[in-house]
Amino acid sequence: MKFAKRLQELAEPKYRQFYISYKELKKAIKLITGSDVSSYTIKEVTESFGNIRALGGSIYRPPESRFQDLLNHELDKINKFAGITATAIVGSLRQALKDIRQLMDQHQSGEPPDPSHFIHELESIENAIDSQAEEIVILDAYKSLNFTGFRKITKKYDKNNRSAAASWFMSRLTKEQFMLIDFDYLLSILSVCYSELRRLHAMEASESDPQSRGVSGTVGASAFGEPVGENEIRSVKYWINAESMRVKVKIIKHVPLLAQGGKKLEYPSIQHEVLNPLTQPLQTAFVQPGADLRSFTSYIYFDNETLDSYYEVLDQRQDGRGQPTQIIRFQWQGENDNQPDKDIAMVLQNPFEPAHDALEWPEKVTHEESGLPRCATVKQRHIKSILDGTFDMDAWLGRKRELGMSDVNLTLKKQHIDNIIARLRDKKAKPMVRATFHRSSFRGEHGNIFINLDEEVRFMNEDVPAKDAANWVRASTEARASEEIVGLNFAVLDVSIRGRDGTEWEWLSELTGMAYVTEVWGFSCFIHSMAFLHSKQLGTGRYPHWFKHAVQEEDDREEHESEEQGPSARPTLVEHPQHQVDVIGVGESARLMHENTSFHEMADHINRFASGDRGGASASASGVAHADQSPEALMARPLPPPPPRSVDVGGELSEPLLR
Repeated sequence: MKFAKRLQELAEPKYRQFYISYKELKKAIKLITGSDVSSYTIKEVTESFGNIRALGGSIYRPPESRFQDLLNHELDKINKFAGITATAIVGSLRQALKDIRQLMDQHQSGEPPDPSHFIHELESIENAIDSQAEEIVILDAYKSLNFTGFRKITKKYDKNNRSAAASWFMSRLTKEQFMLIDFDYLLSILSVCYSELRRLHAMEASESDPQSRGVSGTVGASAFGEPVGENEIRSVKYWINAESMRVKVKIIKHVPLLAQGGKKLEYPSIQHEVLNPLTQPLQTAFVQPGADLRSFTSYIYFDNETLDSYYEVLDQRQDGRGQPTQIIRFQWQGENDNQPDKDIAMVLQNPFEPAHDALEWPEKVTHEESGLPRCATVKQRHIKSILDGTFDMDAWLGRKRELGMSDVNLTLKKQHIDNIIARLRDKKAKPMVRATFHRSSFRGEHGNIFINLDEEVRFMNEDVPAKDAANWVRASTEARASEEIVGLNFAVLDVSIRGRDGTEWEWLSELTGMAYVTEVWGFSCFIHSMAFLHSKQLGTGRYPHWFKHAVQEEDDREEHESEEQGPSARPTLVEHPQHQVDVIGVGESARLMHENTSFHEMADHINRFASGDRGGASASASGVAHADQSPEALMARPLPPPPPRSVDVGGELSEPLLR
């Protein structure tokens, strides 16, 4: 499907005029490059963009300059709408929290409200929160569609004009306001709203059922204690081919979203961010607010030259024989620039990595004092000696004892490190692949459900000599060849459930029944990455059952992108020069107008340069609220001058900031 048609189908109808004008930009490209200067095209383009500089001004301006003005015109529209919408979401969710607190205070007072009034208010608040949850989904899709639109239209311009402006423009696009919206923060407020709403429902239920009193809004103790036994838990993995934000929002309505460190987002902990007025300095939609919700995690999977671990896991899963074998996995949080003091966790893990296993909670694993079984964390400076068998265990234990580690923990860590070293030696194992991803974690308030959602999953081949012999893994920048790095075209959803009460999980059945959610029995990142990156070493039929489908997905994606690019662009100005036509005036009057406009533009640039103003006038810093705060009403106001494209926008989330 052509992108223009896809944009028309996927754009939110009530906001359609605020999306990128893709079809109009295609026509404008033909006009400003001279490949189509018909009066009909001129009329269509001017009706779409109006009297802007890109379509008038100096006759001597090159097509690149005119096209850049058109792009900036679209960017200003999109940036303003995205920022205003994010602001409106934050404001509405804040109001919902205030309303919830008022109802709670009334309910806990000596004179609780009338039950029918209480239920009516409760439903009204829930509908308001649901509405803002849908707005978050729309805004996320808005960001994605417009980014894709800019990428495709700049490529189309390069084809028509035989230029190379797309990569330069796209590198700057990531700094634009609509790309900097912090969805983690929006989701954190949404999660708090739903958590407080569940508490309010529990309070209402306690009036009719006294036995339900004491329902807690916190994560159950079992959720972060010892891992739940395999026989008590059902764990299933799914591929999310699209709409991962909608999946998150649906999960958040029923299961709390956790911040890094496994901390539940609670009302008091973020009330400073949530309850400050919109005019206060508030790092929300454009800068990280402080609590990261998605953890960037890297796994290093080990195997040997003959892929013994791969075959053992694959055969065991296909035969359904007993408990799966354990694989060697090293991991860390965040970026790794080979810092000596970086914490590296060494894990013996179930290759299917179920969400309920505490070893899948990266915040707990990558910590030296972690008391988890099958896990030990050391500083990166020790990894090389562990791999080559020269690790000084006694010296390490001595340092840990001096730092206060208990004898019990020291014994467990020594046993585990010895076990790791022995397995590495006996199997002749080495780093084979690296998996990186951003993980969102959700934990049930009573320890009955555990969910991980991994996005932006990437695999990199580690079975190559590192440029720096002192490093035990490759630098990320080393993997340049396409066969050494693989991106997963879908997010991976892992759901672990305790208990078999079907009515409790009706919402989950609806979620997993969505068209873009596919159950993949036995999916393993270890197996998948090994099959993709070391396929030349695998025998016939030695691939996982989902491998063919994944390859087909990749082929379909490449074919789809190829179809959207269309045939090679026909020769344009470079080979067959044509006259550039001004779309506002023609003939002698147009020439005089062009020269006059050019003179004034040049004088304006010189004056601003002399005064030190490189970026144009700035908007007012006033944060006065208006009566109608809907995105449609706010978008109707005139746009202030755009900010410099090289400057990251941050700071206050107030209307004047949203250019």
